Amino acid sequence: MEISERTRLPIKVDFLLISLLCIAPNDQLFKELSIKSDLDMDYISKGYTLTKVKDLSSFQQLINNVSVRRFSYSIIESFLNKDQNQRFLAKQYLRKYKYLYFRYLGNKLHTFNSFPQDKTINAMAIKALIILAGR
Repeated sequence: MEISERTRLPIKVDFLLISLLCIAPNDQLFKELSIKSDLDMDYISKGYTLTKVKDLSSFQQLINNVSVRRFSYSIIESFLNKDQNQRFLAKQYLRKYKYLYFRYLGNKLHTFNSFPQDKTINAMAIKALIILAGR
């Protein structure tokens, strides 16, 4: 099956966007983007997508930023460390991710009649880190 040029595939970005907000909150993307109003809800996949080309290009630049990748990798390393003092960065990241997830997306989640469990939110946070640290 061929995908025509007019077909627009939604990119589910909610978990990546919250992770980037945890890692780089002062980036230009978050000064221009209003998370509460600029994300479009996709009722089929129960996620959120970015549809403005300007926001997508800024999002792509931030994902490809070297400092974001390095910091994501250092947080992943702190998850793998056995020393409790070294896991502080990972715990702080998960707390901040959960807080920001409910702050920005919690008001929209009531339309799905279910809030994700903490385990699910933590899994999304870690998955986002792995994607950001990739390449």
